[in-house]
Formats: sequence, C-alpha cells, structure tokens
Amino acid sequence: MAYSYYQNFVRPSLLGEQYQAQLELTAKEANWLNKFTVPSHAFLKVEVARKASVQLYLAVLHELEAQFKKAGSTLQKEVKKMDLDIHSYTRRDYRNYATTYASLYIAGHRVGAVVHFTIFGRCENVVRAHLGASLLAEDALVGHLSATPDSFAGRFGDAIAAFLPTLAHLLPALDEETELSLNQYDTTRWKLRFEQLSERLPADPAGFTAGMHALGQQNARNSALALLYREAAWRLGDLDREATIGFYFRYLHHGAGPYNFKPKPLPKRLQKKLFPLQQHFERFEEMAQQLLRRADLAPVLAHIPDIYYQERRKIELNMGAVQAARQQHTGTVNLLNSYLQDVSEPEKAVLAPALTTAKARPTAAAAAPQVAGRAGTRRKAVGSTSLTAAPASIFVAGLRPSAAQEALLLLFAAHNLALPQAEVEAFAKAHGTFRNQLIDGLNDACYPLLDDVLVEEDGADYTIYEPHYQKITV
Repeated sequence: MAYSYYQNFVRPSLLGEQYQAQLELTAKEANWLNKFTVPSHAFLKVEVARKASVQLYLAVLHELEAQFKKAGSTLQKEVKKMDLDIHSYTRRDYRNYATTYASLYIAGHRVGAVVHFTIFGRCENVVRAHLGASLLAEDALVGHLSATPDSFAGRFGDAIAAFLPTLAHLLPALDEETELSLNQYDTTRWKLRFEQLSERLPADPAGFTAGMHALGQQNARNSALALLYREAAWRLGDLDREATIGFYFRYLHHGAGPYNFKPKPLPKRLQKKLFPLQQHFERFEEMAQQLLRRADLAPVLAHIPDIYYQERRKIELNMGAVQAARQQHTGTVNLLNSYLQDVSEPEKAVLAPALTTAKARPTAAAAAPQVAGRAGTRRKAVGSTSLTAAPASIFVAGLRPSAAQEALLLLFAAHNLALPQAEVEAFAKAHGTFRNQLIDGLNDACYPLLDDVLVEEDGADYTIYEPHYQKITV
C-alpha cells in the first residue's frame, strides 16, 4: 500500500472528549465543547484553569439556552444566525476573509464554531481574572465578530456579562500547588502581586520582604524567578540593606544556570548607600562571585551580616610610658594649683576648665611655663601660654569646617562613618545648634570639593561614603 502523508496526522484534542467521563457530560454538553479545538496557550495547560473554564462555559450556555427559550428561540438557532452573518459579511469584505477563515480552521469548520469559541474565551478570561493571570485581549475574544451587522455583544455578550457574577461559585480556590502550576506556565503572573506588595513601601519594608519571600516560593518552578528577585532588590533599595543584598544574591543564584546569563550590577546610587566602606563592597563582591560559580545559596545568605563586620583594633598599653606621663601630669597640676593661689576669683573661673582638661588627659604632655618672680608676672604667663598644643587639622587645605563640624567629622571617623540620627541630634544640641543646620552646613562646606553631598541620610542613620571622606582628609 502506498504511503499516505495523513497516516501520521494527529487530530487536535477536543474538550468534550477529554471531560466526557470525568464531568459526566450529556451528549449536548460534549457537543458544545467539541465545537472547537483546545486553544494552545499556556494557561489552559494548567488542569485547574482548564477545568474551571470548561465548567463555567457549560454553565453559561445553559443560562443562554434558558433565556432564548423564554424569548421563543433556542441557543442553536441564535448561534446559527450569527454564523450565517459571519459568512455573509466575509463574502462582502474580502479583507476580513483570511481572519475569519483562520478562526474557522482553528475551530474545526463546525457550524457555530466561532461563536462557541468566543463564548469560551469570555469564560476563560473570568477564570484568568480570578486566578490572577494576564487577560486575553478583547480583540482576541471578539475579533471580526464585532464588525458583523448583528454584533456578538448584542446577541450574546451583554447577556453573558449579566449573569456571570451568579456563577462565581464555580471558580476554583487557590492552593499552593495551583499557584506553582500557574506561575510555571504564566511567567509574568507574579508582576500583579509584586505591585501590590510594593504599595507597602516605604512604610513597611518588613512586610514587603516577607511577602516577596512567599511570592518567590510560589514561583519556584518559574523560569523568570531570577528576574522577580532582581526587581525586589531594586524596589526595596536601601530601606533594609541586608534584605536587599539577600534578594540580589537570590537573583544571581537563580540566574547563574543559563550559559549566557549576564547579571546586572546594583545601581551605583544604591551601591553607595549599601556599602559606605570600601571593605564592605569588596566582601559583597567576593560573595557574589561565589554564587556565579554556582556555590550553595544558603551559606552565602547566612554570611550577609559579615559584610558589615568591623574588626576591632587591639590596643596594647606601654605601662612605662603611662607611668612617665602620669608623673609629668602630676607636676603640671601642682604647678597650676600654685598659680591659682595667686589669682583672683574671676581668673580662677577662666583657668578651672584648663585644669579639668589636664586632669582628664593623663597622657598629654604639658609644657611648664617660665615662672617670673612676681605674682603678676606669673598670672601673665598663665594667661598667654597654652596648656596643650592645638592639634593640626586633618582636613585638606582650603576646607574650613567650623569647630562643631570638625568635631562631628571626627565622631563619624570613630564610628566607621555611620551614626544614628539620635546621636547626631544629641551632638548638635550639645554644640548649641540644630541637627539639620549642622549637617547642611557641613555638606555645603564640602560640596565645592566633592561635587556631591558628604553626609547622606540612610534610614535612621547618617552615613559618609568612604571615598568622599578620604578626599577631604589629608
């Protein structure tokens, strides 16, 4: 027997044949479902979504049939009228013939196939909306039917829209397996939930983070999971730096599989806020490279706090030097006491802070002044001689911060270039100024040199970018 090309042809699947036994369909219901072949898009590959669309479609047709009977007609007659209108219209307008023919071909050339196919699409869209999936476009649902003299909306669409809300009980409940399956086939479904979670920012970063972790679990089978985590890192920003880094590391981990993966680095603006010190950024980069080399994710996530670990310097005291300084300091204090015996009460009030300073700094070397023979000469020597040498400025030439500003910069340096706002507030009050006034004045003084702000607000803290600090210091 000669070989026939059609021997290997597989007839497209029909929904009536699939669900005849499972849903115990009547012959009429099976025929309604067999009017068209199953659409090939991914949403209907999910069993829950396909079954719900089938059940809603059958319920809608039963409602339409009951409505047409009350009006003295039948569903079959109304579908046939619409079908005749389609053929009549396409014969008059050749430009739409290709579109109509394609729809009839997909639907299997059956009488009324396009009408039934369009009704099924309306029902599928209701299920899509309920399950949080992207909707079919209106043009895809109606297409050339809207151009016929007797429109689909007038004969079927308006009636369907009226009683669809009464059929909401047929819609399935969402469980974890359904979420996983839907997200596997609809790779952009997560975006709707992502935007809803983003509305919590900036007020509730913890809520956003928890919601994103749950959303990530529901997209475990999604090929676009890496993109989800990258967008989470971008959106959270500097509101929670460890959570942001965690989302970025998940992006690298889930994206490192494809051979052509080219990860996007964190934006420069965000890098400055997340890593105030160069050593912080270097540790982050080392962990990122581990993930790109396909390292396990869990150990890297567990060590994120280590990025900000600050090694403490070990201080060793030279007890001999301390004892020598103590003896020298004792002589200085005794000398000052002898001066105070010869001065008036107002002069004592002026000299008392100096004496207190000398006692508070036992390691400072005090230069003994030359003492004249007369009391008046001794008072003049004390008034004109500094007890401790003024320290040289650590800032570059041309930069003239005020005393309070310079003291604040030194305080930043002592705390790894990061201070809580409450501590800066207390510091400003102690120096007789306001916090914002102090910060703004310091930024204004440094701006000509940096062409950028020096002190930045970072949540509940103030931070200084380390390269900026190095640029303004000697």
